[in-house]
Amino acid sequence: MKNDRELQKDIQDALKWDPLLKNAQVDVIAQDGLVTLSGVMHSFLDKLRVETVTKSIAGVKAIAEHMTVNLGTHDEVSDEAIAKSVLDSLQLNLFQLTG
Repeated sequence: MKNDRELQKDIQDALKWDPLLKNAQVDVIAQDGLVTLSGVMHSFLDKLRVETVTKSIAGVKAIAEHMTVNLGTHDEVSDEAIAKSVLDSLQLNLFQLTG
């Protein structure tokens, strides 16, 4: 069984070498298989990827995450723009299914 230091290093290495997490800055603490993740992600997908990679490491029993997603001011999208994008996507998918 891995000790806390080995588990922490395994997770940090996996996150470091994951090509989808190039700029992720994640703090990892491991204690008896409980892993605490903290940091600021640039997208929700990055946050989910960090959790997925962490879960894949042998010895992880549970995850407590304290990560936040910060899109930054230049990435802010209005609710109206999101709704329009969703409708456009649904219409395109409906067209593809019926066309």
